[in-house]
Amino acid sequence: MRSTDSSAHATRPVLLLDACSRSYREHPLQRILVVHPVVLMDSEPSTWATPYLRREVTVDLADTEALAVAVKQLISTPLAGAEVVLSSDEPEAVEGDYRVIRALEREGLYRGGRP
Repeated sequence: MRSTDSSAHATRPVLLLDACSRSYREHPLQRILVVHPVVLMDSEPSTWATPYLRREVTVDLADTEALAVAVKQLISTPLAGAEVVLSSDEPEAVEGDYRVIRALEREGLYRGGRP
């Protein structure tokens, strides 16, 4: 798992799973970035989203177990307390988000709202 850090922000981060296409995500990222730093977890480094990110973590999004481990590691860092998990609207991505959130809740690492 590779990660990169960029500019610092004072508020809790938004965790984004899957950068998707620029046309699909760029406008929401611009709006979110005004109030929250953004941390991206994706299977490959983004070719377009880097200027909008505080941190980027490369992890296999299809591997729910690896994704849960990566999120746990993120939550145990100074970026603890991610506000939101966003993903694409593909059924497998939504299911992955659900499984990761439930795994984190069971271990007491996430106390956010229900997806």
